[in-house]
Amino acid sequence: SERLVSGRRTGPGGGRFEPRVLDAALRSDISVMRKAYRIPGSGAKACGTAHSHVCVVVGQGIVEQRSRRDGAALLITITPARTQSHMQDFRELVRDLVSWAMAEFHPDQAVPPNVLANLDRELADLPGKYATPEGALFVAYAADEPAGCIAGFRTVHGDLEVTRLWVRPDFRGLGVGDKLVESLLIRASKSGYTRAVLRSRKEMTSAHKIYRRAGFAEFDGDAYFSNLEDVEVAMRHDLD
Repeated sequence: SERLVSGRRTGPGGGRFEPRVLDAALRSDISVMRKAYRIPGSGAKACGTAHSHVCVVVGQGIVEQRSRRDGAALLITITPARTQSHMQDFRELVRDLVSWAMAEFHPDQAVPPNVLANLDRELADLPGKYATPEGALFVAYAADEPAGCIAGFRTVHGDLEVTRLWVRPDFRGLGVGDKLVESLLIRASKSGYTRAVLRSRKEMTSAHKIYRRAGFAEFDGDAYFSNLEDVEVAMRHDLD
């Protein structure tokens, strides 16, 4: 039987893989992970760029991405959030995102009480509106450390809204954000969605580059979102 595992590379040049078995429920997502990494359903494949390497050994159930940073091999795993441990990691990542956004865009203000209250309700009720099959949660791990996250939920128009994209600063530049978005869009297509939408602050240009690489384009969101703010941009992507 196939097992989806992750682990860390050890030894000279990271040449030895020490696997760590992930949650058994993830076995059903092996096909999703294959698609996310553009890996065939059998055999082994290695591909990537000068700074990244993706491979799979289906017989052993290993799916991994190694991204090189400062000459060291780093294992990146994109994991559908299902366990309580995953949910807690997602909570911490989202709180990091909110703290960063406040420091970046409102450095002289505290987080408004209503924002904190809404955030507390969202995170206490996980998976909440992100529950499958209509929603999705993914957490990215660099070795065993939470590195980033993304989520999606069903809008009143029947589309998937992408939200909570975040990559911790130490893990940026490794393609983590791209893989998070790609994994979410694959899940959206698998769940029957034909379009994904999002809203984002205009200043968040790095995130917009990730979205555009995934196929998103700006559109007039005033007619779509009932409360789109002047500081926000709306984007959408028609799924194949």
